[in-house]
Order: sequence, then structure tokens, then C-alpha cells
Amino acid sequence: MKSINQFSTDIIPLDARYYDSNKHCFTEWYPEPHYQLDYESICVFAACGFFLGDTTFFRELKTLAPATRYTIKGHKLHKEPTWSWTYEPDDLTLERATDLFESIIDSLVARAIAKKRIILPLSGGLDSRSLAAAIPEDRRHDVCSYSYAFEKGVDEPFYGKRIAEVKGFSFERFNIPRESLWRHIDTLADLNHCFSEFTHPRQIAIKHWLDSICNRNSILLLGHWGDVLFDGADVPDSLPEEEIAGYLKKGILKKGGSELGRALWRHWGLEGDFDRYLHARIRTLAGEINIKNARSKIRAFKSIHWAPRWTSTNLSVFSDAGPVFLPYYQREICELITRIPEEILSGRKIQIEYIKRKSTALAKIPWQAFSPCHLYNYGDFSSFKNLPGRVIRKLSRITSEKVFGRKLIQRNWENQFHGAFNEAQLKQYLYHGALTQHVDKQLIQKFYRAFQFEDSVHYAHVISMLLTLAVFFERQQ
Repeated sequence: MKSINQFSTDIIPLDARYYDSNKHCFTEWYPEPHYQLDYESICVFAACGFFLGDTTFFRELKTLAPATRYTIKGHKLHKEPTWSWTYEPDDLTLERATDLFESIIDSLVARAIAKKRIILPLSGGLDSRSLAAAIPEDRRHDVCSYSYAFEKGVDEPFYGKRIAEVKGFSFERFNIPRESLWRHIDTLADLNHCFSEFTHPRQIAIKHWLDSICNRNSILLLGHWGDVLFDGADVPDSLPEEEIAGYLKKGILKKGGSELGRALWRHWGLEGDFDRYLHARIRTLAGEINIKNARSKIRAFKSIHWAPRWTSTNLSVFSDAGPVFLPYYQREICELITRIPEEILSGRKIQIEYIKRKSTALAKIPWQAFSPCHLYNYGDFSSFKNLPGRVIRKLSRITSEKVFGRKLIQRNWENQFHGAFNEAQLKQYLYHGALTQHVDKQLIQKFYRAFQFEDSVHYAHVISMLLTLAVFFERQQ
């Protein structure tokens, strides 16, 4: 429900909305030039890749929290929860839990795709495969499926094509080319408002195709967040709050993130210590979740903070192209999760069992994380009988890279940051734009040289975030 003075958010919001404490109103992203930068929160953003809690770049603009009804009365903002994550497991077997999941996912997908052309991205994981399984046989000709791979990268479309063939879907294959980021960076910044770095939403490279195929009579069916909901953290059920906060901190910090956060904290002369600030922030936010089971609490934290502030931000490319539907974001799925025992949720058991029920052929397609194993034998992936094949594949990759110079691209930044053209574009943003008005050039140079000459994998996130901040500051001028 939305009116002038009231707004309610979904359990996992797809689109962010904000409260402007200066104007005392709900708003989209329209910061005023005189608003104050929230430097502490920007340090957290730089370290983690997304903002925590209700914070944004500015002190005057706060993000509306999930599952909350907000009301403005006078100049005061009142809020009340409309739903809360809990852990109240029923006495369920895997079979019964899969029955419940099957009933819900089939119903959600059927309603979403009714009388619509279905656009379905496919990958080597289980989330998109579970949605493919949910699409009825008589709708197969209404599905346009696709996959993409990095130029000179892992052949992820191999899995998508196999799924499409089994289901009878049409299929398109795309490559994410080198140097493509710079053609799309302004569009991406328009869509995500710099709330996420620019190399993760690789779908921006096929934005033109998405725009051409999506319309109000189509639906983009997306499987995001299923891997979080239908799996569990590798921790004991009983864990002290301090250790839960430590686990979460370790999980959300990106490689090199602590170094960048600390460096910016010191450079901006902020009081206290960055690491202690971040730990205390996570500890406070986790403490607001009234769940004793550690694994369930960690999942709830991710769904409250990570999903809407990072995953949803990157989905803006899809939602700008046309209507989208995410079954794993829906209330029915979230409510189901609160009822399932952790031992059944862990290890993707329910999704695996569901896919097996729907189609043996679909279940026998290799699972990319355990390839060449599939859903019937992935448990043997680490067994001795599979060791020779794994050794041969690894030696083949090493030979291809070291002898023939054919490096297998595994991450988008490898294609967007390396090479003469990419380096020239990157340096233009880092050294010759608005970033240098907020971050000292020597600090930028320190991290860029570490990326170039020390460990590009470790410092790739740092460079991505400096680029994101460069674009953000440029847009504030």
C-alpha cells in the first residue's frame, strides 16, 4: 500500500525506496547537492560492496527496511514490522518438505507466466534449473532461454543449452566481450545509482537484446536467492552472538575490502577504528533478528541486508528491460523457509529432490559446481574414482595457460580491467576525475599498483570500488 504519507516494503524488496529526512517524504534516488556525505557508511560500502542497514551515501537519505510499514505523521517517521524472519521448524521429512516446495514453486511460476512470453536466463547452477523444471510442458514453446559466458571464459552456456534441449526451449548464447564495460558504464550507473560496483552485473552487456525482446507481454523469470534460502551456513546451530557477527563479517568483506575501508577511514580522519566500527555494526544488526539458531539467523541476516542492498541492486538491468518475477523473493517461499528444519535445508537437498521428481533427464545434466557429476552422483565428486579426471582437467587448464598462453577467464573484471584500452579507461576515471577531490592520488596509486604488480585477484574488488566511487562523485558535481 502506498499513499502520500505511507509506504510498505516487501519481505525482500526488488526496488529500493528512501526516506528524505530534510523534506520528510518518501522518495526515489534524488539526492540534493547540499546533502552531507556519510563517510563512515561509505567506508563500509567500499569494504563490503553494499551498504548495511538503512544507510546510503548521504546522511539525509535512508533506505526503507524490508517487511516494514512506514507512516509519516507531521515531521516524524513511524514504522512497524509487517513480517519477521523466524525459525519454527515443523516435524518434516525431506519428502514432505519437497512436497510443500513443489506446490508453492509450481503455483508461483504458473501464475507469473500466465499468458506471458517467458524470458529465462539459464546457468550451471540449480536455481535457474529449478525454474525450468517448474515450467509446464505445454508452455515450452513460449520460453526464450539464454546463457552467457565471458570471452575466453568458462563455457557456462554448455549447461544452459543442455537444460533448454531437455525442456524444448529456444536458446540463445551470448559472450560478454572484453572492454565492454566502458560502453555501458553510464547506463549502469543510471540504473544502480552506484550502489553496486560495475563488473558484477554482466547482463548489462546484453542490455540491447533484453530491451528488444522484453515488453509488457513478457516476463523475465529469475532464480536469484534460491541458493541462499535452500542451503545453510557451515556453522553449529548453537553459536554465541559474537561469533555469529564474526562469521558474517568474514562473509561480507570482499578481498582487499578491509584494507580499503581502513585506508579511507584514516584518510577522511574519522573517529575510532574501522574494523571495530564494522564489527559493532554487524553485531547490532544481527542482534535485531530474534532467532537463536545460528544458521537460520545468518540466512535471515543475508536476506534482510545482502539481498535487497546487493542482489536487488544488480537486478535493475533486468527490471529496466521489462517485467520481472523472482519466485525465491516471494512471501510464500520465505514463510516456507521458516518452517523447514536446518538439516533438510542444508546442501540444496530440496531443490535437488524437486528437479529429480520433475525430470530425470534434467537431473542428469552436470551440475557446474561438481561437473562432470550430476544430481544423482555429485556426492562422488571428491571420491578417488573421480580424482584422475579432475587431475587431467586441471593439468589441461595449466598447460593451456602456461604453454599456449590461453588463460581461462573466470571473472568479468579480468576482461574489463586488463589490457591497454581497459587500463587507459580505468586510469581516466581513477586519476583524472572527481575521485581525486575526495581520495588522495597517492592512496589510489598505492592500490592500483598493488592490483597491477602484486595480486590482481586480491585487489580487484578495491579497484572496482574506487571506480564506483569515481563515477558516483562525478555525478554529484
